[in-house]
Amino acid sequence: MAASHAGAVPRRFPVDDEAKAAFEKWYIALPSSPHTTRLDTLGRSLMVLFAVTMNKAQVDAEVIGLVLQVLDYEFRVRIATDPIDADNAIAKLEEKIRRYLRIHPDSSVRNVRRNINADRQGIWAFQHAIENLTKSHEVREVNKKLRLVEAP
Repeated sequence: MAASHAGAVPRRFPVDDEAKAAFEKWYIALPSSPHTTRLDTLGRSLMVLFAVTMNKAQVDAEVIGLVLQVLDYEFRVRIATDPIDADNAIAKLEEKIRRYLRIHPDSSVRNVRRNINADRQGIWAFQHAIENLTKSHEVREVNKKLRLVEAP
C-alpha cells in the first residue's frame, strides 16, 4: 500500500500566496546571525515533508505555520547551545548566567548556580560573575530571585 500511495505524491508542491507571504515575512524578520544560517533552506525542505505527511496537495498557511514554529524552535536551540567564547572562568559564568536567565527568569541564586554547574569553576568565580552582572546593571535581584535586565 505504501508504494501505491507514494506514486500519488506530486513531484512539486505549489506554495499558495498566503503561505508564501508568511514565509517571506518571517525570512525578512530574521536577525543577521550565524544562528540563522540555512534556516530558510531547512524551511523549504520542511514545507514539502509537512505537506506530504498532512496529505496536502500544496503548501498552505497551515503547513507554513507549523514549519515556522519548527524553525523558530531550531533558532532558539542554536542560540542556547552555542559554545561560549570567553577568556576566563568568570566571563564564561557571566554568559552562562545570562543564557539561563533568558530562559528561566526569576530564578533563585541557588537554582542558577546548580543548573549552570557553577561549582565546576568555583563559588568565588560564580559570586564574582553575579557581582559583575549586577554592577553592570545586566542582572538585578528582586525578592531573592535573579532577573535579567532588558536592554533599553
